[in-house]
Amino acid sequence: MHKRLGTLLTLAVAISVTVVVAAAPAGADPTPAPAPAPVGATPGQSPNGPGAGLLPRLSHGVAVQALQTAHELLAPRSSADGRRVLPFRDATPALRDLWQARPSLHGADRRLADRLLTSPMSDTTHADRVSLAAASGCSTSTCVVESRHFDVVFTSNPLSANRATTTYAVQVARTLEHVYATEVGTLGYKHPLIDPSEPNHRIEIDLRDLRSQGLYGYCSPTGGSPTRHSPAYCVLDNDFVGYPSSPTKSLKVTAAHEFFHAIQYAYDTGEDKWLMEGTAVWMEDEVYNSINDYYQYLPVSPIRHPQWALDFDGTYSVYGDFAFFKFLTRYLGSRKVVRQIWQHADATHPGVYSLRAVREVITQHHRNPRKVLAMFGAWNTLPRHTYPERSAYKPAHFWATRTVTRSHPTGTLSVRLLHLSSAPLRLYPGKRLGSHRKVVVRVNAPRRARGAAATYQVRFRDGRLKMGSFRLNKWGNGRHTYAFGHRQVASVVIVLTNGSTRMHDCGDGYDYSCGGRGVDDNRSFAVKARVA
Repeated sequence: MHKRLGTLLTLAVAISVTVVVAAAPAGADPTPAPAPAPVGATPGQSPNGPGAGLLPRLSHGVAVQALQTAHELLAPRSSADGRRVLPFRDATPALRDLWQARPSLHGADRRLADRLLTSPMSDTTHADRVSLAAASGCSTSTCVVESRHFDVVFTSNPLSANRATTTYAVQVARTLEHVYATEVGTLGYKHPLIDPSEPNHRIEIDLRDLRSQGLYGYCSPTGGSPTRHSPAYCVLDNDFVGYPSSPTKSLKVTAAHEFFHAIQYAYDTGEDKWLMEGTAVWMEDEVYNSINDYYQYLPVSPIRHPQWALDFDGTYSVYGDFAFFKFLTRYLGSRKVVRQIWQHADATHPGVYSLRAVREVITQHHRNPRKVLAMFGAWNTLPRHTYPERSAYKPAHFWATRTVTRSHPTGTLSVRLLHLSSAPLRLYPGKRLGSHRKVVVRVNAPRRARGAAATYQVRFRDGRLKMGSFRLNKWGNGRHTYAFGHRQVASVVIVLTNGSTRMHDCGDGYDYSCGGRGVDDNRSFAVKARVA
């Protein structure tokens, strides 16, 4: 999990960061703990049967870049004036990429990769182990608090920057058990896999000082060869002091977010980042609904940047993609939808991942993916009746706004849209337009078969809202007329959507979708509006 949005902006990053989620209230009693997590598969095998196999081999150049990124990210940093300096990337996806890059590295590069991918406190041979029920002070420098599903490893050496207290380690273990009970027990996700070298069959959680690296925590694949189903170890900050939120809140949402990455590795370690990070942010709010830490990602969500491709993995917008999963669970009426997506994306289903999994789940719910994506674009413009916490969200961003009068039609307004993106247009009636006036809107879009869609909203001044689909013929053209009297109508909103779900070869060696970078996904839309 990465740094805060405000600091990102001070580093002159051209984009912001966002996160999402919803449900089990903070402090709720955990459900009874499920059975112990299963032991991980041997290298190259799926723990759920044949078919998972190894992740594809990367070119040497791409692998070296992944190594450099992970190495720079995990190096401690500090600024001259004492303020912490935050890195540009999140550690979890960087380590996942390094995990995939490892077979293409050799010599010193391979040894460095192995060091970065190994738990920094993995040697607990001489550690003092205490149970969660009867935890007391440690008598050795390395300590382990044991709970049912976790080994929380820390150092009690007062001279170490990574020092943590037994009391805090117990708090971490209890928090993680609550997270486990919610994500695996209540919500029904897979148990994370356990590294076969782990003798106690528990998930290792290391406590270290991550503040100097600008990190909250991370989970790394580990053990054996880079397979599509991988065990994991996780690292959390050793006290969460000095972060924008309180230590307790920071611990809770980081545990919920990062532990869900460990769960994801049990489905497919090579999954797209937009699905991994978007659902991990979504999960924060599912486990701790009252904390709302995900608000920090709203500036880079589709609400603020509807013209960004939803599945583009190259920016911090992947954290803002929480909005899509928050929409999907509410629109389809079940928070099981996200679990169903991960079940479809499981590596035991070759060729089904990310966008295709989303498309299949939407279809199974008897909905048209193109129309669902169009409705997502419309939801992001609405001030109410959509997201449960919409009143606290940033306002929607409109591609264009125009005041339309009898003498001033809009002319042709053109926009190009990547797939899984939208362009909202807002039309205001001129002040002299009487109640009998209408606005005529023409849309010229790509063919419907290529994913083109549009919705309309007539927003009345008394608060009423008339909303529906803008009917397009098979060629993507349509013409509609709406009420437009100034005293009755506040505005008319037209949302254009490129709902194409085509995927392309990215050509970068990673087994991900292209995030709308394919030429065939970049489509031109045009709108005209005039008063009648």
